[in-house]
Amino acid sequence: MLVAKTLLACLLFTIPFISLHENNFVFEGDPPIVEKGYSGERYFADLATFYTVGKMGKTVQCTLYVSSALAGIEALNANNPTYNFDLIVGVGKAKGSLKLNLVDSPLISKLSGDFLYSGTNGTNDSFTFKGDLVGWYVSE
Repeated sequence: MLVAKTLLACLLFTIPFISLHENNFVFEGDPPIVEKGYSGERYFADLATFYTVGKMGKTVQCTLYVSSALAGIEALNANNPTYNFDLIVGVGKAKGSLKLNLVDSPLISKLSGDFLYSGTNGTNDSFTFKGDLVGWYVSE
């Protein structure tokens, strides 16, 4: 019950940032801007993306959960900017990538996603997400 309430609260928080078009999440506008060192998450049905922006803003730790089970973890930086994944947990499947785009201030560095998720709630429904999950400023 707590998980259902948490997911509902996260969905209500996420709605202003995304719109749903034919089972596709399309990010509208700039991503939420956070401070360096920030940890956050975004939920897409049974797919949870957790991220932590490094204290210098030049790294991001990405952790993926499918159906509440740890499915993947990757540290992104300038030398390893892309996390490609193909994950299956039970009926949940996630395939795609998370990408780190580092730029100097005053431009916004971003963590972007381009992925497909299927198996939501034990059905064959699927959706795609393509857009920016979060942004921050990198300063020297």
